[in-house]
Amino acid sequence: MTKTGRPVLHGGFSVRPPGELLRGRPKARLRAYLTTFRRKLIEDLAAGKEEDLTAGQLALIDRAVGKLAVIRMMEMYIADVGPWKDLKEGQLRPVVTGPLLAYSRELRADLQALGLERRTMEEVLTPAELVELIEAEPEKRPGTDDAQEG
Repeated sequence: MTKTGRPVLHGGFSVRPPGELLRGRPKARLRAYLTTFRRKLIEDLAAGKEEDLTAGQLALIDRAVGKLAVIRMMEMYIADVGPWKDLKEGQLRPVVTGPLLAYSRELRADLQALGLERRTMEEVLTPAELVELIEAEPEKRPGTDDAQEG
């Protein structure tokens, strides 16, 4: 329940005014996560130079970021309320069985369309370790220059 006594909405298929889904620290963390994800995609595809990407690649990247935002909000919702609608009957919440899977499939399709493939890694990271790694990177703000910081 929210402070106003209304049930928490996951944002997967709920339409709410901008700014109403997340506020404060969760919104800042999600924004930093998505910014890092977008920057990393651009690095993977064009060595960090957005101008070297085609319009189609930029559209796919932006759609992938949007889908990841919805996926992360659904995951935050599930973390708050749990995945089970009815524990006695073993029913999962509809958001887990429908929209979350659909958005995940669509995100995977976008990444495949961009041509991103698996890389061999020395160590396989768990999803929690990957989130931790992405969130630990400092967000680069537009207009800041590393040379000016010294």
